[in-house]
Amino acid sequence: MKISCGSPPSCVSRGVPLGLARRAAVLFLLGVSAPVLASSPSASGTIEVGEDRPVAARYDTAPLIEPHLAVDPADGKHLLAASIVLTKPDISQTDCASFVSFDTGATWSHRNLGLSDCADVWTAFASDGSALLSVLGAGALLVYRSGDGGRTWSKPLAFDGNLDHETLFAASSGPVYLVASQDTNEPASGKHRTSVFVARSDDGGRSFAEPTRFFPSNLDSNAMTLVILSDGAVLASFADYQRPGPEGPVWLEPGRSWMAVSRDKGKTFAAPMMISDACGRGFPSLAVDSSSGPTRDRLYWLCNTQRFEEILLHRSADRGETWSKPVRVNVSSGRRPYVRTPSIAVNKDGVVGITWYDARHEKLKFKDIYQCVELYFAASLDGGETFLPDVKVSSAPSCADAPRNGLAKARWPAGGDYTGLAARPDGSFHLLWSDSRDGMYRLRQSVVKVDRKAAAQNAASATK
Repeated sequence: MKISCGSPPSCVSRGVPLGLARRAAVLFLLGVSAPVLASSPSASGTIEVGEDRPVAARYDTAPLIEPHLAVDPADGKHLLAASIVLTKPDISQTDCASFVSFDTGATWSHRNLGLSDCADVWTAFASDGSALLSVLGAGALLVYRSGDGGRTWSKPLAFDGNLDHETLFAASSGPVYLVASQDTNEPASGKHRTSVFVARSDDGGRSFAEPTRFFPSNLDSNAMTLVILSDGAVLASFADYQRPGPEGPVWLEPGRSWMAVSRDKGKTFAAPMMISDACGRGFPSLAVDSSSGPTRDRLYWLCNTQRFEEILLHRSADRGETWSKPVRVNVSSGRRPYVRTPSIAVNKDGVVGITWYDARHEKLKFKDIYQCVELYFAASLDGGETFLPDVKVSSAPSCADAPRNGLAKARWPAGGDYTGLAARPDGSFHLLWSDSRDGMYRLRQSVVKVDRKAAAQNAASATK
């Protein structure tokens, strides 16, 4: 069955509201050339951090939370972003907004979607050049499409039925995939369980085929990101976090991370394969190396630990059958580290870039949460086995307890459950994050370059 867009949000049969209680439980988990402001030289390479700049500086009427970012693979100057807009200080009402730039972030235009309950934004570019934006809003999962690069948006496709934490993945040539968690009845047992929902579009997001749903277990789980290997295999990831108990759900400490493989474009999935049991509450990410180098098709699983002390990276060189022991990414965070909200991207050369919020310079806590964080970046040149020394990207601390953030300081103490990080066609990384240094969460950006030529030169010098 094809799901096509009619009048929003009635493109699909309606009547089942989003699982608000479940959403609340899951929410608790928890070319413009820029001057170089910092660098991290080593015998392995150099990281250059560009200027920390605002996004849409005139858009300052409400806090902007939890951004996502996509870079047009055909035009590195074309950026598409989106974020949650906190339209009421008590966070009882939220909209979402899209942002688009055609000059590598020098200037941006924005457009509010006009929703009263919006969350979980995600952006992507389809292989035909269409810009795509997905959100949870108006009691459904909405997918917007733009034929003009993100300036304007079509009426959205709407998917109903207790969907949560959706993400989009667009292959460089081929389908667009939408993945989410869905609470629904399992046909075989008749029990109400969490499924992984996967829908495929073969026309750039104009329509989607009938979704596939698979039920990993009787545990509560949350769908994460989806990737595609070079032979077209589709890998959908998820993490479980609660088990049934006689008096209600019981938290798993910690949860476990999984992925399942489809070889028929998402129609059916094989038995899930375990990735890790080292991750704490949060939203881990599955990423793949799509370069043509020796690490092509290598898989990466990124997460934080339960006490927010470590950022961990797992890797697999055999399509997820086996996974390495996790490597700690934030090696220089100090004696009492506090790190959260890691994001990952892999560039055209196979360089792994990772960002996270870090409170290594902060001493004050609010309910065991550090109030001021800074954005850090680290890179690996050897497929995630080792990392260059990390560098600070943000030029000032972001403190959640800012005058105009309202209750966001408690719900989003670091600016959201994920940030924007994307690899550009030239190999650089574009970073986007929520920052309240000026008294309210706004969006900021930076470009980071990892110099492989310097890496070779430094390594040669070290042998002399």
